[in-house]
Amino acid sequence: MPLTPWTILTENTICTNPVLYVDEVICAQKGHRRSTFTRIHLPDWVNVLPVTADGRVVLIRQYRHGIRQETLEIPGGVLEPDELPLEGARRELQEETGLTGSVWHDLGSLPPNPALQTNRCHFFLLLDAQYTSPTDFDPDEEILVEEIPLSQLPEIISSGGIQNAIVVAAVGLAWASGLLSR
Repeated sequence: MPLTPWTILTENTICTNPVLYVDEVICAQKGHRRSTFTRIHLPDWVNVLPVTADGRVVLIRQYRHGIRQETLEIPGGVLEPDELPLEGARRELQEETGLTGSVWHDLGSLPPNPALQTNRCHFFLLLDAQYTSPTDFDPDEEILVEEIPLSQLPEIISSGGIQNAIVVAAVGLAWASGLLSR
């Protein structure tokens, strides 16, 4: 039996900036209980798991202000307005790593945090990644590109070397699809 949707009583934007806006939403459940929730409106994201022809995963290392430390991740970023997910994946990959390729697989999309956020993250696997152009970082990006053997990826994740849940989701989707073998 499906759950009954909550009724939205009021919805007010309480914060805006160039990256997102935040709403305070007052809802009623089944007409009797009222609660206040926060919704964060963000543009959709895209992430690419790039693998070279010789079986190396290309990762990026960068500082993340939210946790105040550097992280090891896969290339990705925010989709531009009206940009298709695959176009954004190709753009972000080239900008952050200088990689291109032709064997792309769409792994689907997921809401990164459906409790608070309205956006989706689109995931792609590239199986013939090759360096063909210079990087083109955004003005506030400082990125180091690293390669690891695909066989080491499970250990790096399980030991905490990769802590970004979106990256772990991308790897899980790639393995679940059968397109990526351990």
